[in-house]
Amino acid sequence: MALLRESILLAFVFLTCSVASLPPTATSNTTDYLALMLFKSLVKGDPMRALESWGNRSIPMCQWHGVACGSRGHRRGHVVALDLTGLNLLGTISPALANITYLRQLNLPQNRFYGILPPELGNIHDLETLDLSYNSIEGQIPPSLSNCSRFVEILLDSNKLQGGIPSEFSSLPNPQLLSLRNNRLTGRLHSTIGRLVNLKSLLLTFNNITGEIPTEIGSLENLSTLDLGSNQLFGTIPPSLGNLSHLTALSFSHNNLEQSIPPLQEYGLGNEVSTQGDVYSYGILLLEVFTGKRPTDNEFGEGLGLCKYVETALPDRVTSVVDRHLVQEAEDGEGIADMKISCIISILRIGVQCSEEAPADRMQISDALKELQGIRDKLENIYALKERNSTDIF
Repeated sequence: MALLRESILLAFVFLTCSVASLPPTATSNTTDYLALMLFKSLVKGDPMRALESWGNRSIPMCQWHGVACGSRGHRRGHVVALDLTGLNLLGTISPALANITYLRQLNLPQNRFYGILPPELGNIHDLETLDLSYNSIEGQIPPSLSNCSRFVEILLDSNKLQGGIPSEFSSLPNPQLLSLRNNRLTGRLHSTIGRLVNLKSLLLTFNNITGEIPTEIGSLENLSTLDLGSNQLFGTIPPSLGNLSHLTALSFSHNNLEQSIPPLQEYGLGNEVSTQGDVYSYGILLLEVFTGKRPTDNEFGEGLGLCKYVETALPDRVTSVVDRHLVQEAEDGEGIADMKISCIISILRIGVQCSEEAPADRMQISDALKELQGIRDKLENIYALKERNSTDIF
């Protein structure tokens, strides 16, 4: 309780100081400015000094790191996007972000945010993308997020979220991606999930979801990726899944389901459960992690998917597609840097081979794991060499 009072007091003092020192550039949009400064006040670690420009009187708010503002109409000068991906920020997420009225994109993945997901975020009615994946956020998913009626993408992967998936999500009119992988979610899949007719990807693997798969899931006519692996589902796989004509990746592995599925074009293997869809999902996940991109990103469309995007860059242009945070360590010697790039190329090739369009062309999961283990050993040797070189300097 004392720590809570201290945090509230510090935030109040920070807010008071911010109001007193508002730069001229912020006076046209005080609300957004103060919301960002309150957000910054709850960030306790910023090793890359990404937020150093925030609050600087000589730098307009719309030029702060990670901040994008609208340029037309009533959004002009207002914050419409906040992207602080992969900055290793440590802290809690301020509910004051809900005061940024025109915010469309909130991207904070690959950081060290902890604490609860503020239910106040449900008040951002313009929000289209919420990406808080790869943090340490805990507690339940707030049902209030269903108030964000313009949601297209919700990504909360790899956190510590508990409880069930809010049934209120079924009221969202246009979500295309719902990714809640690798959390501690429980409860059942609601039959109302069938109302999300525009959903293209439903990713729930590595949770503790129980019960039967609702028949209504066969109503998701635009669904291309369905990943329910590594949960506690039981019963039969509903025949309605045969209606999903756009389905290209499917995983039910590591559940307690009866081993039969309706005929699907992707699998073409009668009534036997195939692991080739699992391999595809695994390959896409590898490509996502190492490129920092998703198959649903706007730059991908007809003729160019994530897999082709990576494949055409290998090996000579690998640094143009790989996540910049994986190759920016300038302190590495040339030899060590080259070895790391070689390992990244090998990993991306595995991702491409696992996500081939034709199931029969995909790498076996056992072969992929064997190669990845070899790459891991090589990387361990590289970092051991780097450590020795560092020690020799001193």
